[in-house]
Amino acid sequence: MAKFAIYTIPPADHGLYRIGSEILGYDIRAGRDLPAETEARSQLGAFDPAWVSSAAQYGFHMTTAGTYEYDPDALSMETVIEACDMLLSSFNPANVMRLTQHPTEFIWQGGFTGLRYDANPTFQTLHTVLCTYLPRFGINSRSLRHLSDNPTAFGEAHHMAQRTQNFFTPYIFDDFMPHFTLLNPYTGDNPTTIREALWEMIGHVREVEVESVCLVRLQDDANRYEIVHEFHRADYPLPLV
Repeated sequence: MAKFAIYTIPPADHGLYRIGSEILGYDIRAGRDLPAETEARSQLGAFDPAWVSSAAQYGFHMTTAGTYEYDPDALSMETVIEACDMLLSSFNPANVMRLTQHPTEFIWQGGFTGLRYDANPTFQTLHTVLCTYLPRFGINSRSLRHLSDNPTAFGEAHHMAQRTQNFFTPYIFDDFMPHFTLLNPYTGDNPTTIREALWEMIGHVREVEVESVCLVRLQDDANRYEIVHEFHRADYPLPLV
């Protein structure tokens, strides 16, 4: 099933993007796989490509809205682009969108590792309006399918079920947890050393100014996400036609 989402992706020349892409082994901006041996991977010691087997297909990114399954025969990406143009044009260009490193630094849950940030109010608002508006173009999601198979999947957390039923994903709005995925699934036996090595490489990136967001998609016959369109804040607001 084809899928689309909105990602926040640092610029190609940003150090965080280079390191993250080298770890994942996929450069989503260039649309190409990277060599198995990279500088960033070498700093993690005996790197096992299996540690990114679930993460590589997405490229280095922060999910800002989505992911939504859709029918390519019924939905043109131009329709989604027009919707995002409208939403981004509604933001005051004087208000910066910024990510600030969260005090806990990393999400480390099982085999999932992500560098965690907090959204400032303007970026949080962008996330909220995207997650409210874009589901009209989707037809399903992994979370919704899971809920359909097991209506009690969220137990007493009824707000999670409501979000999934109405907006396709449970981890949005006031539970939005901005993060850049680094490893998934990490199965090594020395997570402390890996975490320290990651922090040495990228821990200094305390703030990220969000200058653009990207519409990405995974086509039915593809195994990597690709960028369809990049929305640069400097281009907005668009004038009324």
